[in-house]
Amino acid sequence: MTDQTQPTKPKLLIELIHDVICSWCPIGLQNIRAAMTALDQDIDFELRFLPYELNPEMPPEGEPIEHYLIRRNGWTREQFADYAAMVVEKAEAVGLTYDYSKRTHYYNTAKAHRLIGFAEQTGEHVEIVDALTNAYFRDGIDVSKTENLINLANETGLDTVAAAEALETHSIPDSLRLKYQRVRSLSVKSTPSLLINQQVFVQGSNSAEYFEAVFIDIAQNKGEGALRAMV
Repeated sequence: MTDQTQPTKPKLLIELIHDVICSWCPIGLQNIRAAMTALDQDIDFELRFLPYELNPEMPPEGEPIEHYLIRRNGWTREQFADYAAMVVEKAEAVGLTYDYSKRTHYYNTAKAHRLIGFAEQTGEHVEIVDALTNAYFRDGIDVSKTENLINLANETGLDTVAAAEALETHSIPDSLRLKYQRVRSLSVKSTPSLLINQQVFVQGSNSAEYFEAVFIDIAQNKGEGALRAMV
């Protein structure tokens, strides 16, 4: 009798280090997804998220994006306008809508990351990240406000009572605290970054073709060895 057992597909755990307000993180995620889709017949993928707060000291009212980038980078208003137009174009190229007429502020994202961690418990973390992306970049929703996050949880089908409890507690869940600790142990210089099989560290949004080549390389080499960075 012929053995019909199919070879086991390699598995890659993709952990995206991101912030909810980072312009390049959804763009990078779209390219990662495109690479995953191209390879899903040959590789099993699992996608998770690791939290990185770009502005952990951001006040509750947030700060206008234009003011923030001009202050931080020493730009003129014209330079900011050129940058915003370029980001909008990059987002459109991967099927995303960024609207700077609505998305006017950077906000504190601690609670948004807490909501993502809560959603991961029921496997709905990708859906809540997508909802946060559309709410913030397309609709300009303040993602620091508990009531807005609960509305997104409801729209995504999460248990809103449990989500509210997770958002309103003063203590950070151990699972989320460990994620922050893991990110701090890495040399994160930009977001998005990603950790693959907890061994290969890649920084930058990059192209779908780039991620596809990286995934193939790791799958073929089984990601063995100590933590290493790819450039």
